[in-house]
Amino acid sequence: MNLALQGGGALGALTWGVLDRLLDERHLRIEAISGTSAGAMNAAALASGWVSGCRQGAQKTLSAFWEAVGTSSGSLPGSTRLLIDLSRLFSPSQLNPFDLNPLRKIISDHIDFKALQSRGAIKLFIGATRLRTGALRLFENPELSEDALLAPACLPTLNHAIEINGERY
Repeated sequence: MNLALQGGGALGALTWGVLDRLLDERHLRIEAISGTSAGAMNAAALASGWVSGCRQGAQKTLSAFWEAVGTSSGSLPGSTRLLIDLSRLFSPSQLNPFDLNPLRKIISDHIDFKALQSRGAIKLFIGATRLRTGALRLFENPELSEDALLAPACLPTLNHAIEINGERY
């Protein structure tokens, strides 16, 4: 089976639930997963956990990842709406001059990139948009890194563009 996982913030958490149930199927064999934004996070978490613990490892990693996202989101100040409104008036470099992105630490803590680059890993195709041309760029297992996962999840009004090998996403 090949999976294509969409992005969309909260839809990522919904997809986590669907994947958790799908992983209960004993005869499931996942060949490849494509994803962008939250779909990229789910793809990487599933594949990372699969290498170390098959179905249960994938379920455990997905759960830990989304629980960390929920904990991080729960600590946002009550003025989140104000921040979103201000993002329409200011650039990310003005609004977030230190390029703070809590997702970076969550990815670092929960995704095993060496496992994703190993021989037995599920094939991943992570889609990001090139800032300069608007063209799609697919990152595959050997190229995966924190930045390659942050690139498709970059919110242009809140986050600085992610630069990989001189190209901004």
